[in-house]
Amino acid sequence: MFHWKKREDIWKGVGIYHLTFVLRPRRPLLGTLVDDKVNPRTALSQLGIDALTQMNHTLLLRPNIQFLAVSMMPDHIHVLIYVKSDIGESIKQLARGMRQGWWLKDHALDFEPPFIRTLSRKGQLKSMIEYVHDNPRRALVKRHNPGLFHLRRNLPVTRGGHTLTFSAMGNPFLLDYPERQAVQCSRSLTDEQIESQCNLVLHQAARTGCVTYSGAISHGEQFIMRAVRENRFPMVIVLKDGFPPEGSPHERYFKPGGVYFETCSLGRLLLLEPTAGTAEDSTVVTRTDNALRAKAEARHRAYAPLPHDSARWQMMRNNVLVEWLAE
Repeated sequence: MFHWKKREDIWKGVGIYHLTFVLRPRRPLLGTLVDDKVNPRTALSQLGIDALTQMNHTLLLRPNIQFLAVSMMPDHIHVLIYVKSDIGESIKQLARGMRQGWWLKDHALDFEPPFIRTLSRKGQLKSMIEYVHDNPRRALVKRHNPGLFHLRRNLPVTRGGHTLTFSAMGNPFLLDYPERQAVQCSRSLTDEQIESQCNLVLHQAARTGCVTYSGAISHGEQFIMRAVRENRFPMVIVLKDGFPPEGSPHERYFKPGGVYFETCSLGRLLLLEPTAGTAEDSTVVTRTDNALRAKAEARHRAYAPLPHDSARWQMMRNNVLVEWLAE
């Protein structure tokens, strides 16, 4: 019986799964991107045709598996599958069989173990199908805007004579805009209060052309920053985490997901993640502790210092960095 899986569910049984297979070592053997504004696509090589044929053969052998979407890229393959009934093995085992089939077809088709994602809700399925089919266009956009999709490490930012460093992707010149505003929303705000704050933020952005900074964590912050993006105003998002670790295999190929990708390609977005040095900076630590103490005192509660690796402390640290950046 079908049911939407939770994120923590094991990769087994009836469900919908997104698999990404990458050739070792990212060799573009499956085809070439066709830079067509109307129909961006991958023109398959003979190896690409062989890989697609072998994958279709897997489908014929397993009628209880349906391919919902496939995107052949020069160096990797995206596959969205619907497992309609128990196949007697895990998705990892299925993927291992697919990789073995490709390798037996041609030893050049040597794929790494795939990245596997379990889909957990109906709306996610539509978005994922669109994402899979949109991969050639997104790759071409990234190719045409290399600077905007370059992951910078230790980018220095100075405010008031104090310098902190961040990992960054997007348009770093947004940091130089003299007009800045911060968006922070308590989780206790009503919808009416959030909408009122949103109107003030949009008015300020339209009037002064300022850059809007936020961690986009709470519902209110996400609502307002979505409005900022939809109105095509520049924005800076401070991430608690989000970029691949330095030196990891995925670092070179990282790009923002979803709507952030489009906003980044237009030069209206900068993503920042504090480096370890910034997270441990004495000024940042002191301001974070003071902010937490002030919140406790406002509620007439005794302040108990939080561990710096706790989610609550790190969320407040990000709020402090948003305020600092927007000063």
